[in-house]
Amino acid sequence: MRNRIAPALAYWGIVLAAVGWFGRAPELNWDGIAYVALSLERETDPREAHRQSYRHLMAIAPDARYEELTASSPYRVAMAVLPDAFAENLRFYRMRYGYVGLLSGGHRLTGLNPYRVSVIVGAIAYLLLAGAAWAWAGQVWARAHPEEAGWRRLFALPLLLHPGAVQAIALTTPDLLVAALLAWGAYHEVVRRDRAAAALFFLLAVLCRPDAIVFACLFLAAPFSLAALAWWRGERVERRELLLPVGIALGLAAVGVGLLHLADAHGWRTVFAHTFLEHAVHPGAEEPSVRAYLKVVGTAILFLGSGLPTRILFCVAVGAGVFLFLRRGVSARSRAFAAAVLVAWCAFFFLFPLPLERFYLAHVVVIGSLAVQGWVEARAHATEKRAALGLGVAK
Repeated sequence: MRNRIAPALAYWGIVLAAVGWFGRAPELNWDGIAYVALSLERETDPREAHRQSYRHLMAIAPDARYEELTASSPYRVAMAVLPDAFAENLRFYRMRYGYVGLLSGGHRLTGLNPYRVSVIVGAIAYLLLAGAAWAWAGQVWARAHPEEAGWRRLFALPLLLHPGAVQAIALTTPDLLVAALLAWGAYHEVVRRDRAAAALFFLLAVLCRPDAIVFACLFLAAPFSLAALAWWRGERVERRELLLPVGIALGLAAVGVGLLHLADAHGWRTVFAHTFLEHAVHPGAEEPSVRAYLKVVGTAILFLGSGLPTRILFCVAVGAGVFLFLRRGVSARSRAFAAAVLVAWCAFFFLFPLPLERFYLAHVVVIGSLAVQGWVEARAHATEKRAALGLGVAK
């Protein structure tokens, strides 16, 4: 019993300490103003929500930070003083109904400043992400070393304590919550083999941020590809193993697209042009040229090499993928899911070339967990091989 309780106390003590330290105050950014305004729109009209979002910001932000968020550029000045321009820009955020609903419900339930509510949501999301890593590590190590499974679970902590994860606790963005939901979905798909639970978590992630379909759909492509490959080889494959992952992926994509239409959100071209090319007060449907797109991607790749936390996470992901593909004894299933994570990482990056750690938190936790799982599989394979050779010599 002590071997189970002590590791759990150590793990969750460190996780709670991270929440307490990094969740002391909200990390204010412009995106947070938009999310708070959307949460307030559920109780009042858009103009009043605009006024209240900046009033709540003034109440909680230091003077220098408030000045930076409201007057440091013509764009931010326009957002602060022009409700119509502000409302037009909310179309970039309005489709994140799940996260906005949590902010709105938390504000009404507690009466706290919405920016502080966002930190509560971030803290809960971080605990959920830690829970996914803890559960995954427990299942992996329990199969290989039941007597030491408790302490070995602490190897999951580096996946949670890097700057991208802990600093996301205080941000008024859905990124950490989406990462937790995607990680739980991946855990249920890979470890528990419970596709219904995986689909539910992926659906919740899409409701919080529709672009989560990039990770969810590509992750579901892994079991489909394995089943398709087995069928191609002439092996017997159940029809649902071929059709169910595709059906779930199509359903998630339909939900994501439906949310975009329901919110009258800006399309990808407008999002790209607005975010990377102009920062317009009234964004239009400008289509970026190929040259402009490649320039942005090239700049993002260069930045990827200069930001230390991002570089570390990228190297961890690539290193885990290389290990899984080169190490003998790793199951084809683990390799397929690792490939799906890496492809999803690249796909998201090329769609939205923002080399920010918080966009890839689920990718890091999942591929890190898959690397540990692959290492355990390889060790088990080597042990079985040695045992078989020993039996052969004995005979």
